[in-house]
Amino acid sequence: MVVNSTKSESWSSREDETRIVLLPRENDANDNGDHVKIHMNGGPVPSTVEAKNETRKLAGAIIYFLVGIFLTTLIETFVHDRLPDAEKYPPLPDIVLNNVPKTEWAGEFAEAVIVILGGTMTVVGLAHKNRLIIIRRFLCLTTTLFLIRDVTISVTSLPECGQGIPCTHEVSPTVWGRVKTSFLTVVKLGLTSAGGRLCGAYIYSGHAMIMTNLSFFITEYTPRNSKLYVLRVVIWILAFLGMICILLAHSHYTVDVVLGFYITYSVFTNYHAFASSPALRRRYYWTRFLFPMLFFLESDFSGHLTNEYDWPLKKSSRVIVHHT
Repeated sequence: MVVNSTKSESWSSREDETRIVLLPRENDANDNGDHVKIHMNGGPVPSTVEAKNETRKLAGAIIYFLVGIFLTTLIETFVHDRLPDAEKYPPLPDIVLNNVPKTEWAGEFAEAVIVILGGTMTVVGLAHKNRLIIIRRFLCLTTTLFLIRDVTISVTSLPECGQGIPCTHEVSPTVWGRVKTSFLTVVKLGLTSAGGRLCGAYIYSGHAMIMTNLSFFITEYTPRNSKLYVLRVVIWILAFLGMICILLAHSHYTVDVVLGFYITYSVFTNYHAFASSPALRRRYYWTRFLFPMLFFLESDFSGHLTNEYDWPLKKSSRVIVHHT
């Protein structure tokens, strides 16, 4: 066991407190991963650990994100070319699409929801005291979810589920043509309203994935108090309305939206479980081969980030972590 005695600063105007935190050594094979806390000044307070190599980790997350997003749009150009002929292959039976008429404005509403959630997440992330950690986690999880989606859209091509959905013009088969289309799709954020949509990428819905991911991040990194309870409720109502509108617009099969939500939920919860528990990372060490970025970004962290805020331009050298 290692004993750390530190002092910390808090934006919530708490006085400096002396803390003794007992943490398990990473190489202690007999340690069960439990955390013991001794607070000298009484009352529960969060422990602190120094932020290490934050710039290097953030740079790694940004590179991972840029490479992953470009690879995703490049794969979508091939999937776009493999879209089955609508005259030969009619839409598959779908319990929702077959019984609900197409709503013209629903697609734009769904994309407006993404913009609102994205703006809210930007404010939460930049105002958070541990903004660098949140930014890199968001970039890592978003990229990982897109890479998983790359596999699913590559192995199976489904018939078009709705008629008259605007897609990007036919992709040039040349290398430069595909690279150019990929770049334009990234610039337009893949939004149909911006003319950046490539067709055929059905399983699973990228729009539903983004809505779910943004909602989970906003929920996770806002304080759990009554003042922001309404915000979290509104965020999830918007997210589910957005996913419903994806179906009303006939831009995805129902299974695409369901899987988009469930896979995002699974990846988000598992990432945060492993990030908060060194014992879990040691026990399931083989997951580093499946998710190496998690072990790179979270190698020296345990516990949960305390949701405190300060000005984005204020220099901070500490990471506030609450061990539970």
